Amino acid sequence: GILDGNYLVSGGVERLVLEWKVTHGKWADKRDGLYDESKYKLPADFDSLLRQAGSAVYQGSKIRDGMDRFEYYNLITTWAPNESECPDDKSEWNLFKEYLDSSAQALNSPHDLSSMLRRWQNDVCLASEEEDKLNEVQLSARHALGKKAIRALKRLSGIPMPNMQSSFFC
Repeated sequence: GILDGNYLVSGGVERLVLEWKVTHGKWADKRDGLYDESKYKLPADFDSLLRQAGSAVYQGSKIRDGMDRFEYYNLITTWAPNESECPDDKSEWNLFKEYLDSSAQALNSPHDLSSMLRRWQNDVCLASEEEDKLNEVQLSARHALGKKAIRALKRLSGIPMPNMQSSFFC
């Protein structure tokens, strides 16, 4: 897995790849006549944690049994897929809506994953670079992202390190 230390990627990439796998798995199962909704249904509080964290509407949840505190903290903060400015924000930024094609047609696109990750990386580069180092086209693209997206991209571009301390305590 990604967090076992074999692959260290940014939190945004991890969230996108995991959501991409689930979405494409669901569409492949539907296409092949193997779809079982119970296979994809998560407990409501966990589903909410994965999809609503960072949103003004997110109410929070307790740490699930068996979940590491480090992972929980990252899911509600650093890896939260939403960026919101205030409790009544009506135009929140959402990682999955911004980058993931969750339509059935995406299953037929052989480069869907690499295209998604390329768009992500381009936007992270724009968000992370100092404005005075960007040319006019890049500066315009950065401004088109918007302040919420820039905050979210910077937050999600960090590489979470596995919690090594918990490895020593059983």
